[in-house]
Amino acid sequence: MVAPAGHRRKRVAGAQRPRGSGGSEDRIIVGEVVGAHGVRGDVRVAPVTDFPDRLLGLADAVLVSAGAARPVRVERSGRSGRVVLMKFQGTGTRGAAEALRGATVEIPARDALPLPPGQFYTFQVIGLEVRTPEGKAIGRIVDILRTGSNDVYVVRPPEGGEILLPAVDSVVQRIDIGAGELVARLPEWTS
Repeated sequence: MVAPAGHRRKRVAGAQRPRGSGGSEDRIIVGEVVGAHGVRGDVRVAPVTDFPDRLLGLADAVLVSAGAARPVRVERSGRSGRVVLMKFQGTGTRGAAEALRGATVEIPARDALPLPPGQFYTFQVIGLEVRTPEGKAIGRIVDILRTGSNDVYVVRPPEGGEILLPAVDSVVQRIDIGAGELVARLPEWTS
């Protein structure tokens, strides 16, 4: 589908930084263990990425559960509908696999697949400082809402509240990950 001129979508891929005390700024979440599969220690992993097949090629990952992170070797993986079945070394029973329910599967951020120009990962966009083209600081991006037509950046100004910015070319003028900023022309309804 082609969007009308001036309303092209800014694309953000789904990998995200871990939240809370167990996460590391050096890792990104690519999946979440949603349950056990079978009796030999396999788990069902729901992808948390726009590249679910990335989970199929993992040899190593980090499992994070209840704030504790531990590196794991992936013995095998395969698709099963919308989930990926994975077997981690040292998880040999259904009980051991069931104990991993809710754990996140994380990889080093440096191992994220490269994106085409103009596309960014969620973890790259959240935290960016938002400025107007004139240089006025607006706030920081704290979340990204996925809608049917385009993403919406949730910006939190220093004085509180939220500003919702549609991620389209007519609003988002430039994203500069290196500088840590997003330049946006605020829609009229935010004034």
